[in-house]
Amino acid sequence: MPRDGTTVTADVAVIGGGVTGAAIAYGLLRRGRRVVVLDEGDKAFRASRGNGGLVWVQNKGLGCPSYTRLSLRSSLLWTRFARDLQQDSGIDVAYERRGGLQCCLSEAEADTRAAQVRQMTAACSADGLDIRMIAPDEIRSMEPQIGPDVVAASYSPHDGAADPIRLLRALHAAILGRGGRILSGPAVEAIEPAGDGSHMLRRRDMRVAAGQVVIAAGNGARALGGTLGVALPVRPQKGQAIITERFGGHQKVFIIKARQTIDGHFILGSSIEEDAADLGTDLGYVGPSVARTLRILPFLQNARVLRTWAAYRVMTPDSFPIYGPIATAPGIHVATCHSGITLAAFHALDLPGILTGDAPADPIAQFLTTRFEEAA
Repeated sequence: MPRDGTTVTADVAVIGGGVTGAAIAYGLLRRGRRVVVLDEGDKAFRASRGNGGLVWVQNKGLGCPSYTRLSLRSSLLWTRFARDLQQDSGIDVAYERRGGLQCCLSEAEADTRAAQVRQMTAACSADGLDIRMIAPDEIRSMEPQIGPDVVAASYSPHDGAADPIRLLRALHAAILGRGGRILSGPAVEAIEPAGDGSHMLRRRDMRVAAGQVVIAAGNGARALGGTLGVALPVRPQKGQAIITERFGGHQKVFIIKARQTIDGHFILGSSIEEDAADLGTDLGYVGPSVARTLRILPFLQNARVLRTWAAYRVMTPDSFPIYGPIATAPGIHVATCHSGITLAAFHALDLPGILTGDAPADPIAQFLTTRFEEAA
């Protein structure tokens, strides 16, 4: 760790060492850039520590085909990403693509879901998107534990899961193994232009000089954008889930809001809470979601709950990512999103090429910061 008051130099400074920032940093290192990651360490509210770990496509981008394509692209990259990351880090992130189910508990739900599937496939089937509705017999052939209340489901072979904690550890190990630096400490207070076209980042303990800057600070991006005069309207959205005791065997197919981990635990439920004051847990919020899940997998009704957790998602007004350069600050880019686990492969393998100008920016064209200026 540099001494207080020193200046560190790099080709690229990535602000944020969560899964999104770490994936981008890893990808930039693979492209030969000198990279420094500025992170708050254990003080940071990491979305990955409360994440269910799904790499999911079938519910991404309804009404926004560009987001469906982006999620599909990342899903298709995940096998190579997980393999390369294990080679660089020595850590298996437990990625598996078994396909996924989104279950319907009434005919009305099934009709609504079928209409959504038709809309998404009409827009993206030419891109290789594969989602279809399936009947109870096929559902139970995929997962015999599914309960009798499930009347239909959508299925996609693209869907899978990974261990988000192992993923973050692997990314950090791979960054260090490839010669990158992770500098934990106080938050970045300012990004200032330097005379040679580069940028100076100031923390209380050090300065970092870099030719390019990537703001991947999650919910911290709003404040950093404010210092640059650009709107980055992210907000923390609280979510809760519960984790059960271990069960033998493994799910044959992943089920949204009812995923079994590689260690045998089930992660159940989900909640959406705006303006939450803290990360305390309350079954009043997550309980209805868990009750629904128990109708889907009734064998879990007597499962012992080991813990309940909460975490903050990174959410934007339209729920889609924010990418791209800041027009008023050349050389500074933004990358912040919900669904950082699904998009991690894209962030590591494709986005760095866009950031360095070596690949076309078409995949992120609909997600630039300027869309919020246009809506104002």
